[in-house]
This record gives sequence, C-alpha cells and structure tokens, in this order.
Amino acid sequence: MSSCAIRLLLLIIPQNGMQAPGAAIALVFSIALAYSSDKTRERGLHIALAMLLSFAGCFWLAFAPDGAARRVLYGGYLLTAGTMGTGQAINAVSHNTF
Repeated sequence: MSSCAIRLLLLIIPQNGMQAPGAAIALVFSIALAYSSDKTRERGLHIALAMLLSFAGCFWLAFAPDGAARRVLYGGYLLTAGTMGTGQAINAVSHNTF
C-alpha cells in the first residue's frame, strides 16, 4: 500500500469511528423500543417518545452556544443519531407498510 493511501486511510478512520456509537445506540434503542412496544401492545406513546428524543437532540444541536465544547455537541449528535428513525420503524411495522 502506498504512503498516500495510508495517509488517506488514517484521515477516514477517525470520522467513521465517531459515527459508530450513534449507530450502536440506535440499534439498542430500536430493539428496546420494539420489545417494550410489543410487550405492552402500545405503539403511540413509544413512537412519540422516539420522536421527542430525536427532536430534543436536534434542538440541542441547533441552539448550542457558539463556544460549546466538542463533547457537548457530540452528545447532541449521539442523542439525535441514536433515536432518529426508531419511531418510524415501529409505525411501519404496526401498519404493515414495509
């Protein structure tokens, strides 16, 4: 492998590594939400919870102060990425629209 390819690879890995925790949180949250939704046979509140948490993460990122630390912004990203789309998945399954 050439040195140029190695440098390019080193530039790509940290960025992808920063996205992995959001996907892992989404996987765990989605499974837990689906399990709870099936156990209680209630869909509406579970979908609303997922949407509310996703909105809170977007709100967190949109209105963060200019001098916010990277960790604060990353926390908002994790909240958004970890909950975005989980409510829609329950809604699609409950109406058999997939």
